[in-house]
Amino acid sequence: MIEFSKYERQKIAWRIKALCVGCPAFITYYDIKDSLIDNTKIKEYLLVKKNKDNLFLNEILSDALLNILQSMSFDIDLYDRRRIALIHGMIQYPLNHKDKIFDKNKFIDGLNDIIHSEERYELQYIFINSIISSISEEDDRINARKNLKMVSSLAEEGYEEDSLFSQFMELSSASTVVTKIPSGANYVAQGSTYIPSKKAALKLLFDFEAADFQDIIWVGGYKKFATSYQMPLKKRIILEELGKLNELTFSESLDFLS
Repeated sequence: MIEFSKYERQKIAWRIKALCVGCPAFITYYDIKDSLIDNTKIKEYLLVKKNKDNLFLNEILSDALLNILQSMSFDIDLYDRRRIALIHGMIQYPLNHKDKIFDKNKFIDGLNDIIHSEERYELQYIFINSIISSISEEDDRINARKNLKMVSSLAEEGYEEDSLFSQFMELSSASTVVTKIPSGANYVAQGSTYIPSKKAALKLLFDFEAADFQDIIWVGGYKKFATSYQMPLKKRIILEELGKLNELTFSESLDFLS
């Protein structure tokens, strides 16, 4: 495949940002430049000579190019969405409701309306079982694990150590807080041996690095500190999606993940 030179990528990215009226502010010059390296829709579009020529001849972006740029702001595949659902159910939702008493039957009953083998219910199924794995006593937690293993095997057969279930189990082993269950009750007080840190989950599931959590970095010399590098677009989209989910109720989360 024909590749753009570094100079061409810089020139194209600068031109697009200069004309980018109505483009998502979320997409930066660096995102566009970097996207011209990989096999992306925008690269495929601009490798067509006519499309590239029009970019520099016209003073407005074509509708086709504008649509590609808009799609870049939420371009995330199902593999990553499964892990977003896992983090929300396993970590975000339980921690955001840590002062409440959970009725575990509410979550278990929610599974009755979900057909795990249908792709459109897959994220909801992962979300609910992740909650149950975090807040319930042993029997329900074991069942939730079995359910997560089942959906992982169906959706990610052959992934082995990178499968959703393998990563879930690795996160579970990193947990620290102890669950407290009222004797004979059908609900559990917040606290679990299965709630790892969100940072640990981001590192394991999405390859986040230390630099991704820093606003400034040490550079030495006269300046000493400087702003950190721009986080890659994919990671920013993941954080944006988790941010949207963060304050949602149970039913709102189900709607978001539908």
